[in-house]
Amino acid sequence: MTVSKEDISSSELNDFSKYFDPEVANKIKKTMKIDKKGISEKILKLDDFA
Repeated sequence: MTVSKEDISSSELNDFSKYFDPEVANKIKKTMKIDKKGISEKILKLDDFA
C-alpha cells in the first residue's frame, strides 16, 4: 500500500500527528508535504522520524 499526499487531508494529518511529540509530528508533516510520489508503508521506520 502506498499513501500519497493527495490521499491525506490536512485535518487527517493533524489528527494523526497529535499522537506524537511535537518534534516528530513536525517531521511527519514535513515529509508528507514534500513527498510528491507517496510513501510506501513498508519503507517507513520509527528511526526515520528520530
